[in-house]
Amino acid sequence: MPSFAPRQEPSRKKQQLSQKEMELVTAIRKDFKGDKHMKFIDKYILSQLAMLKAKIHFLREQEFQKKQTSLKIEKLETEIVDWTNKSTEAIINEVKSKFINPNLK
Repeated sequence: MPSFAPRQEPSRKKQQLSQKEMELVTAIRKDFKGDKHMKFIDKYILSQLAMLKAKIHFLREQEFQKKQTSLKIEKLETEIVDWTNKSTEAIINEVKSKFINPNLK
């Protein structure tokens, strides 16, 4: 018998994503440039992709167990493609509008 109950959603990936998001916000606020900036952006992108892949895995598991879900795998796959093609400027602007200047929308 396992020590912990199985998770019903990718909660660990959500935690990792929020941590990488906050690290990127800190890097933007401290105005890092060059390689340091790219390092935080790359980690954020990888964390976002891991989260989306974990959601797909969760949905496939739900389909295997014949349970209904509100999310669609195709939508998540298009989000993965969008995140792999997203430019660094777009990511920086998105993070700035979400965390640093939320009133400027």
